[in-house]
Amino acid sequence: MNCPPLKNQGFSLPEVMIVFFVIAILVVLAVPQLNASLQLNRIQTASSLVAAKLSEAKSIAVKQNKSVSFVVDENNLKVWIESGSTVIGSVEQLPQGTKIKISPDTSATKEYITFNSMGTLSTTPATISPFYEAKKLELPISVSMSGKITLGEIRSY
Repeated sequence: MNCPPLKNQGFSLPEVMIVFFVIAILVVLAVPQLNASLQLNRIQTASSLVAAKLSEAKSIAVKQNKSVSFVVDENNLKVWIESGSTVIGSVEQLPQGTKIKISPDTSATKEYITFNSMGTLSTTPATISPFYEAKKLELPISVSMSGKITLGEIRSY
């Protein structure tokens, strides 16, 4: 008895190439969306960090009954809290790729937003905006004279 020859059960080269081509097209379409989501996430992370540090500075000022400053080093992209010249807590680095601007701008390399013992500002009200320059997106955080901290919405500039 002769058995019929077995047919090749594998894929042909053109079939494999078509599958790889379709996968490559999907990757090319997905990468820009993934990159945009990553930058948006970094801006949101930076804004959350700044808002949390501002709230912490205000809380410490009230609890310790003294003036406490939230400090932003725009050149090194770091934020921290200090009283006098003593750093309170940790110095935080903003996420890679984000920058920060403060309005009104004093053109100083370090900006101070100071809360008094009542939790109100003893400096000019400010807007702190972490931003991503390449996509022209920012997420502003406003601090009013009463010490109220308001996180805005992402916007283009």
